Amino acid sequence: MTRESSSSATEVATPALVQEVHVADAPPSQGHTRDTTRVDRHPSPSAQARKSVESHKTNRAPAAPELSPKDRFRAAVRKVIIVHRTSCKILAGRVGAEPGIDPRRHSTFAAYGNVHQKCVIDVIDYSSVRCSIGRMTNSGFIKFLQDDRASARESWVKVRWMNVGGISWDVISALAIRYGNA
Repeated sequence: MTRESSSSATEVATPALVQEVHVADAPPSQGHTRDTTRVDRHPSPSAQARKSVESHKTNRAPAAPELSPKDRFRAAVRKVIIVHRTSCKILAGRVGAEPGIDPRRHSTFAAYGNVHQKCVIDVIDYSSVRCSIGRMTNSGFIKFLQDDRASARESWVKVRWMNVGGISWDVISALAIRYGNA
């Protein structure tokens, strides 16, 4: 790509247009300090050449190789492929997936089936008139939830509170299957 010349202040000046001011270094005399106010407007040719080369080096941006349209397209495609691979790896860890798990899937049992603990489960039925409390273990609670007649609330019950003391996959999955929306 060729660069069109313009009169912007950010453009790099060519060495022929650079006006240089050279401060002459006079040797200090006895008892006096160095005089830095004297300006030599005509530096030596070797100093001028050296100065223009240094300013030319510092002002020039490193030259990037010009890519053909085909190579630019290939580079863009490579970036898209890398982004796709990265997003697939992130989603493999279930980042951004639907919240919750399905207790009916075998893969979920394989992932959480090792979580097992003896739990104490309290089932409390109450209303403004009465209160009933039942305490169960893991196996008793699972049988209670699977039996429709046993787990049906009586007519006087307004609220059923279940307190699970502990974490066990068999209890959590039984609760999810019984009261889940799926």
